[in-house]
Amino acid sequence: MIYFVGPCFAGVVLQFLFYGITSSWVLVAVALIFVQMQSYAESLYMDELSGLYNRRYFNAVLAEKKIASHKSLYGIMMDVNDFKCINDNLGHSTGDKAICTLGNILIRSIPDDGMAIRYAGDEFIVLLSGVDTERVLATMEEINHNLSRFNESGIEPFHLSVSMGYTEFGTEDDAETFLMHMDEKMYEEKRKYHMRKKSAGLENKV
Repeated sequence: MIYFVGPCFAGVVLQFLFYGITSSWVLVAVALIFVQMQSYAESLYMDELSGLYNRRYFNAVLAEKKIASHKSLYGIMMDVNDFKCINDNLGHSTGDKAICTLGNILIRSIPDDGMAIRYAGDEFIVLLSGVDTERVLATMEEINHNLSRFNESGIEPFHLSVSMGYTEFGTEDDAETFLMHMDEKMYEEKRKYHMRKKSAGLENKV
């Protein structure tokens, strides 16, 4: 927003010096309109609960990627394990807190140029541009590491873990196929998670 306010403020000063107060107030009004428009545009792409980007932003990024970018683009899709148990056993307000907590963990875990998105419900996507597979795996490891640190802290009545799968956005892909490939990889890990719980006799525990 500073990119809009700075030039407009300078214009206000010049208008005041050379033309008087009336014209300067016009520029103040224009500056405020620009700020409001920028704020509205940002709100369209943000998820209010998690503080992350939303599905609309995901679609906008892929549309731009399809048209202009030649950099690699990887997507990591994740689903919160046992999220229904958190809601059922601890209440939906605690479930909301779990979503917020995961949002904060993702922001801390991904590279500065990465994008964390709450896609739907307890499903999240991280987009990484201009990276290789090694960087993707390192990011996933960092997410798991920070989740483990949160769980060890015991500051909340719930534990968090996620099942993650990743894929690269192919040259012939669109948003639907990209999502489908990520979803398939993620559910492979989800099945493994449930098999581990079953073999350990922990099927009904969070």
